[in-house]
Amino acid sequence: MKSAQGVRFVTNRIHCVHFPNMHPVFITLFGRPIAWYGVMAAVGFGVAAVYWSIQARRQGRPCGFGSDLAVWLMAGGLLGARAAYVLANWDRYLAAPEEIVRIDQGGLIYYGGFIGGIAACILFARVRRLPVWATGDFAIIGLPLAHAFGRVGCFLNGCCYGRETTSACSVLLDGVRRQPVQLYESAMNLLVFALLCVYRSRNRRAGTGLALYLTTYPVGRFFLEFLRGDPRLAGPGFNVSQLLSLGWFLVGLALWAGLPSAKGLSKTGSKPASVRSSAA
Repeated sequence: MKSAQGVRFVTNRIHCVHFPNMHPVFITLFGRPIAWYGVMAAVGFGVAAVYWSIQARRQGRPCGFGSDLAVWLMAGGLLGARAAYVLANWDRYLAAPEEIVRIDQGGLIYYGGFIGGIAACILFARVRRLPVWATGDFAIIGLPLAHAFGRVGCFLNGCCYGRETTSACSVLLDGVRRQPVQLYESAMNLLVFALLCVYRSRNRRAGTGLALYLTTYPVGRFFLEFLRGDPRLAGPGFNVSQLLSLGWFLVGLALWAGLPSAKGLSKTGSKPASVRSSAA
């Protein structure tokens, strides 16, 4: 993983923003370094938890519903993302298994986390006796918000960096001008979050919020992958992340076409969760 020390934005003529003292380590506590990556991931989950809690109160859900959902999704997402990364780098972790738990240093694969988050969301809905599709719609809106902060953590950590470039806006990383692809993806996630928020107010079919996410984020991710400069897992024609993006996009299209017409949370939001649970 490359160091982010000495990162700065540059243009063809001037330095736009300069960060002379940037370093992947946020702080050292009791001799243990705490990386920016872990800090920003925690901030992202925290912001998403606040969003879910606010929305839960507005929909008349029990106290603690939003924070409980956040814990489930965080656990499932982290386990899935770390498992995918470990499997993709099995030789490395086979030689040093004690490093498997060091997620504070980075090493998460987003789509693995997405699958883990889906599993956690389904389990949460079953335990709480809630409609699965509507619960997914509720949860999916906070995901790009958390992801946006996570990508800023990638930037500060110096991982997931972009290709070398001579374009007007670039990042100087270890003396090499690169595309700030982490920040591009962070901005894209904020746009997806805004789109999902607007769409939620339109009271569409349950599950279409998830379908909307799957037909927007994977498209942006597919094209941003062309700007990545870090090692990527190769696949037939495209890298593995691009192939997964195509796959999730097709899943999103299938959801649009095949979802039942049952109404989502927005139609039942005025009722307490205890009343709605019977519709599971």
